Amino acid sequence: MEEKDWIPGTCIRPDKTVSLRIGFNELELRALVKESGGYWNPKKKVWTLSYRVAHDPGLERRILDEICDL
Repeated sequence: MEEKDWIPGTCIRPDKTVSLRIGFNELELRALVKESGGYWNPKKKVWTLSYRVAHDPGLERRILDEICDL
C-alpha cells in the first residue's frame, strides 16, 4: 500500500471505509477510533473507519486512501 499525504478536497463517499495510520503508542487516538466504530486490520496493519467519522475528529492527515469514489 502506497502512503501519501491526503489532500483536502479529495472526493470520498462519506460511507466509504478508509484506512488510517495510527502509531502504536497513540493510545488515546486508538481508543477514539475504537469508540467510533473503527477496527484494526491486522493483515494490512491499519485502522479502518468510515470516512464520515474519520473526517469528524480531524483524522484527515492519517487517511491512506485517495480515490474519487462518488
